[in-house]
Amino acid sequence: MAREIWEAKIADSISGIIFIKARKRGRGPWLEYDDLPQRVKDYLQLERLPGQAGHVKIGEIRNIDELEEIIERNVVDRNRLTRQRGNQATLWFEVDAESRPARPRIIPRGTPAIRSLQDLMNYFSAERVTDLNRRIYRGTECGASISVRTPDGVWHHNGQDWSGIEEITAFTIQTIVEGSDAEVNSAPFVLPVTEEEVENWITHMEIEADNLWHESNPDWPEEEEPDQNWPEVEEVNPGYDDEDPPSVKNWRPE
Repeated sequence: MAREIWEAKIADSISGIIFIKARKRGRGPWLEYDDLPQRVKDYLQLERLPGQAGHVKIGEIRNIDELEEIIERNVVDRNRLTRQRGNQATLWFEVDAESRPARPRIIPRGTPAIRSLQDLMNYFSAERVTDLNRRIYRGTECGASISVRTPDGVWHHNGQDWSGIEEITAFTIQTIVEGSDAEVNSAPFVLPVTEEEVENWITHMEIEADNLWHESNPDWPEEEEPDQNWPEVEEVNPGYDDEDPPSVKNWRPE
């Protein structure tokens, strides 16, 4: 497939790397976030920051220094970075050229699938959209979380206000491995998606998170089988599992 060269202006900020504008082949018109092709937004993992008009963050990379190290280690993509004065830089990168729009995915009738926000809520037995993260946190061994993308292209993560979300176009499921900086993140599930695909990912995530936990805690003793002869003890603190899941964006294990 043909490739296009793009040029993007970026800058360091306390929120991470901020996208300013981009243009194709270094000579086309400069485009801001709203005017960019979706393929460019996806490649740069652009994410509009809620409550900060005009601020668009590039993925999870913390700063331009870290981005420069990633580019130097990557022998596949032919990206390059040019430093500017102050906290700004120019990023050159390649994306696939525009192709014919893909046909909407068709899932056969009768196949259990998630086609809407309501389907997603039903799948996780959540009465309200604000309950989604609590339900998946309590329903997984690794304490996972979920993020959703609304039709305006904005991603909403655990810990943010979800009360106004009425429709979504995609979601991700992820977890942070306790006792380490490791994360297990899904690719975006773009609606519609089968329930089997989501279930398979959750199974993979649980196994991967467990393996990473044991790698980070090699000296942790294995759990012993409980003594079956011990008398049953009445639960002292019923309802303890109603705690809210930690925020994906703000929480890190001590």
